[in-house]
Amino acid sequence: MEIDRKELKRAARDNMRAARPGVMKVSFLYLLLASGVSLLISFVAANPAESIYRVAYAALNGADYEQIIAILGNTGGTWTLGVALLNALLFFYSIALSFGYTVYTLRRTDGETAGYGTLLSGFGQLVRVVVLELVVMVFTLAWTCLTMTPAVIAGVAVTMVLTIALPGSTAAMVLSLLFIYAVVIAAALVMLYLTGRYSLAPYILADHPEIS
Repeated sequence: MEIDRKELKRAARDNMRAARPGVMKVSFLYLLLASGVSLLISFVAANPAESIYRVAYAALNGADYEQIIAILGNTGGTWTLGVALLNALLFFYSIALSFGYTVYTLRRTDGETAGYGTLLSGFGQLVRVVVLELVVMVFTLAWTCLTMTPAVIAGVAVTMVLTIALPGSTAAMVLSLLFIYAVVIAAALVMLYLTGRYSLAPYILADHPEIS
């Protein structure tokens, strides 16, 4: 079946114009919720109030420049556990929110009703969404190792063979680099093909929440 790209673009623009609330408004809210919370957590984790207090206290008690720099470098060391917990919460929050935006775009494409509240749909099935994301990450990491590791081994082996066969030769170095580049690029393309198969997993879960 031939795809009419102009017609698809026109239909997409008409769909966006007819959306209530507007697609741009919902997308802006999504970006605000995603980036705003991340910035807020970074601000809390940095704990600037503590830094200001410690620096001011040290300065008032005659601390020199090097001592103040040392205080700034050590500030926040006691927040390690809190930062880890905040980052974990942010990870789950980002996954759920991203899935909610996926549901929104899918419903808009299908001509269904979708609005601001749709962005929160990922939190209603947070466990399934997180498990899906983790499974995709594990498979992606596994395929990356299976494709890149042989490429690295082959590159090292060929480099050693050429170095032994042509000691001190510039040609050996050039051929080794060319081979390594070619193998790594080929492995990267294979990796993209293998990992790209999971790109539609969130859409499948959003469209068919009943499947495992």
